[in-house]
Amino acid sequence: MAPPVASATVARAVAVNATRLPKYGGILPVFQALVHGESRLGGSIHVMTPEADGGTVIAQSAFEVGPKMTVYDCYQRSYEDCGPLTVSALDLIEKKGGSSLDGVDFGVEVQGPPSYFGPPSSDDWRSFRRSGRRFC
Repeated sequence: MAPPVASATVARAVAVNATRLPKYGGILPVFQALVHGESRLGGSIHVMTPEADGGTVIAQSAFEVGPKMTVYDCYQRSYEDCGPLTVSALDLIEKKGGSSLDGVDFGVEVQGPPSYFGPPSSDDWRSFRRSGRRFC
C-alpha cells in the first residue's frame, strides 16, 4: 500500500483476508497454506496497517479443508464466510468505541506465529503439484 494511503487508513479501516491470520499473510495465501499442509482454513477481518496483513485480527472463521478441495474451492468457502464475518467485525468495532482500532483487543485467539509470503517459488509449485491438489 502506498505510504499516503497507509497513513490515512491506519487504525481506521479493516481488510479481509482469505486465511486465518497471522499465518499466511501476503500473496496467494490459500495456495501457501495448502502447500504447507494446512487442513483448516478460514477468513480473517483485520485492522489495516502499513504492514500488509499485519493488523490486529478482529474476527475469524474456520473450516476443514476436504481432500478434494481446490484452491478455488477454499477461496470461495473462505469468502462466503467473510460477508457475515465483516458484519460481526463492524458490530465488535462499534461495541469497542469505533473511532480508533489501534491496540484494541478483540478477543480473537490467533493460531500460530505470523508468516508472510511473496510470490510462490519453484519449490512451492513443485510441492503443490506433488500434493495432488488443483487450482480449480
